[in-house]
This record gives sequence, C-alpha cells and structure tokens, in this order.
Amino acid sequence: VCMYVCMGGRMGGCTMYDVWVYGFFLISSSKSYVNTSRVREQVEDGFVMEKAPRTGLGLLPTGQVVALQVDGIENEKKGVDLYEFADCFSTLGVVHAVNLDGGGSSVSWAAGHGVVDHPTCGDTPTECERAVTSIMCMRPPTPLPRATPAS
Repeated sequence: VCMYVCMGGRMGGCTMYDVWVYGFFLISSSKSYVNTSRVREQVEDGFVMEKAPRTGLGLLPTGQVVALQVDGIENEKKGVDLYEFADCFSTLGVVHAVNLDGGGSSVSWAAGHGVVDHPTCGDTPTECERAVTSIMCMRPPTPLPRATPAS
C-alpha cells in the first residue's frame, strides 16, 4: 500500500484517492467502505469475515496518521473481521482507513519494550517472529534544521 498526505499533512480538499493509492479501504469519508471494497477488489467473503489479527492505517480529520494493530490467532478464530476492524477505526474518529497485511505477520514493536503483541507462525497459537518482506516504521517528526541567513 502506498500512502501520502497532501497539503502539508492536512486533508484539506484531498479525496481518498489522493491519499490512498491502493488498498482494501475500510473507511471512506467517515463511513464503512468494506462492502464496496469487497466488490471492487473481488475479495471473497471468507477473508472479510475471518477473525484474524489485522493491521491498518487511518487518517484523522487533522491529517494525523493512525496505525492500528489487533492481535489474534487465525486458527482459533481470535481477532476481528474487516467490519469490526472498520468499527475500531470509526471509534477513533478516523475519516479514511485501509487494511494492510494481517494474520501472523501483524507485529507491534515499541521502543524500550520490544514486541508488544503475540505474533504467530503458521497461524497457530505458537508464538514466534516470522520473516516479513516489508515493515512500517512510525516515529515522532524530527525538527527541520534552521536555515542560516545568506551572507
């Protein structure tokens, strides 16, 4: 999923297509978009309704990005389906949200704490860290250096 925020971090007049280049939309304009995405992306009901770990990104009306990860175990039907995941984002006040890779690949790590959830291998209760091809790293913004006056 590719994402960028336009207008200096504020949504302004941007549409969801200006912000999300590709992905399974959960929320659009503060409303559930799961049914529309299911049809548009030709996703089977089993994937949409499966209780599983989920990872997603959302945008608040201020342009701030929200990362949300729900822990779970697919084979034990623990976690949330995509409708419930959309509800989680709605509760946070998100206006646009997209589902990312989930399942046992969903892992949350926090500085000073390490892994703070229960990632799995083979979608069973066995906890382990599996290799993944991509990560998303979020950190506080670094202030830009002050410009020095020209001589």
